[in-house]
Amino acid sequence: MTIERSVSRRIAILRALLIMSVAFLHIGTPDVSVLDQQNAFELLRFFIQDEMGRFAVPTLTLVSGYLLFSSGLYTTPLKLYKKKISTLLVPFLFFNVAYFAVQYAIEYGTGWAPLYVLTDKPDLRNFNYLFSYSAMPLNGALHFLRDLLMLVLLAPLFGWFMRRMPLFGLVLVTAIFMSDMDGRLVNRSTMAVLFYVGGLAAVKRWDVKRFDHLAIPALVLLVLVCIATMYYRIENLVYIYLAAPCAVWPASSLLLNTSIGNLAEKYSKYSFFLFLTHTPLIRVAENLCVRYGRDLCAIEYTMLTFMFLIVFAPMLYMAAMRVMPETFRLLIGGRTAKVRPVDTREPVGIVLANG
Repeated sequence: MTIERSVSRRIAILRALLIMSVAFLHIGTPDVSVLDQQNAFELLRFFIQDEMGRFAVPTLTLVSGYLLFSSGLYTTPLKLYKKKISTLLVPFLFFNVAYFAVQYAIEYGTGWAPLYVLTDKPDLRNFNYLFSYSAMPLNGALHFLRDLLMLVLLAPLFGWFMRRMPLFGLVLVTAIFMSDMDGRLVNRSTMAVLFYVGGLAAVKRWDVKRFDHLAIPALVLLVLVCIATMYYRIENLVYIYLAAPCAVWPASSLLLNTSIGNLAEKYSKYSFFLFLTHTPLIRVAENLCVRYGRDLCAIEYTMLTFMFLIVFAPMLYMAAMRVMPETFRLLIGGRTAKVRPVDTREPVGIVLANG
């Protein structure tokens, strides 16, 4: 299945903007239960940083399913799994295990651990930090890759249902994963449902631009959902995770051929590397703040850290491509520095295709 140019451009734009929003979210905000609703500035910050950041993983998951099933690789499981070892498993292991090893070595060798301690954790906790068996990895953002790997393993089975009993398959996937009957297979239950829906759109060849004329109402809906979440202090975000992609996708059509959209499309080649590295880089910023930035207020720290992430990650990317291009390509899943349209042979999602 060939993905038309305008759709692949939207995926590239979303890839960059959503991963930036993930990084922005992970810098940290107050919990919604203690949000000062009388402070307009804090409300605006929470709306942009926290609420909008919640749209990212669901939308990335939906489009990941769409791209994987558009590629047709789900019909050849061995080829699919071989490809995912290089494009998902290798980046997950390197950027998580290496981060753990560096953090552990610093703590063990110097005793300096201003933010958290690794050396006295139980073995299971450190095992999870390394491999995310039943909890978050140390590089917390990579739990998305971990869960996506599990869904890739299930893709041939999902594809069988999509071709023969699509509605029954959707009901079955929803029932199993939303009730956590899968156990520790997929840690975020909504991912399986969205992955299936995205795949179904590809297998059944839905017109993914059909609702673009509702872009502005979709955008308004997203804003209202965020406002309602803050006003009623809603902590269960399952409804946002399930509804957000359906609104984010048509709303993204507004970005095509705009200055913001064009800039995001150019930045998209760095976005997966930003995704892989932003958690360790945030920890660097936190350590620097503990040591030197005690006088920074929350907004100053947040904005300085965000600018550090989106500027330093491309610089680090380009330096690595210059110093060790082949090794670096291997570590980031075989992706190159060359910007190209989203290829359906890169079916692991908008955070993984090489823009």
